[in-house]
Amino acid sequence: MRTGLQHRPRHRLGIVLGLVFGLIAGVAGTASAGSGATIYTTDFSDPAATSAEWGFPDAATTVTGDGYGLATTAGALTISLDGAPNLSVSPAAGSLPDDQVVEATIAKATGHSSVLAGVVCRGSLDDDLGYAFLVATDGFYTIGAYAGPGAKRLVNAKGTKRTDAVDPAGPNTVRGECRSVGKKKIRLTLFVNDRKVASAVDRTSPSKIGPDAYLLTEVAKGKPATATFSSFAISTA
Repeated sequence: MRTGLQHRPRHRLGIVLGLVFGLIAGVAGTASAGSGATIYTTDFSDPAATSAEWGFPDAATTVTGDGYGLATTAGALTISLDGAPNLSVSPAAGSLPDDQVVEATIAKATGHSSVLAGVVCRGSLDDDLGYAFLVATDGFYTIGAYAGPGAKRLVNAKGTKRTDAVDPAGPNTVRGECRSVGKKKIRLTLFVNDRKVASAVDRTSPSKIGPDAYLLTEVAKGKPATATFSSFAISTA
């Protein structure tokens, strides 16, 4: 089980549910999330296409589970938490490179004040791996690392820092860049609305590189929250 990143001073512990949606490879094209070639991109404009790409069963545009809900509408993918502390959702984008740029626009995030939303690169829900780039509506931000049954914050460790790059009313575009530094380190950079907010270097290894990139929403355990995403993209770094 994975312990969720905490938004202090509001104490939060969560368990990622291990839910990965996806059936088809992403759309190739020119860069949108970063300077490299786009691997996958969507603006969620077609609910039927979104439901197919993100693995909703039987062409449904809504999915509910134990403490969570997912819905696709024209231009949006909405994640609702009502009992579940966090949820990760991803399309199947094929084989991803080690160096990735993952970007999502959060149209709005509502509910409990502890709600966080953002993206994960180099992720593996099966093995509890990945680097998370998360923001809250009050300007809280963090870059976190998952490596097995736990999580650590690489920046904003005390949870007291805020950035005015976040628009409390939204929308907010969060971009996480994962770039190798030699063979055993990775540089992680968080951008919010095209402003560089934080950067960190973490020691890593090929065994800690996951194949997935995905959306992540978290909230304090037992609290309700909703995050609505209006775009998602993966590109080479």
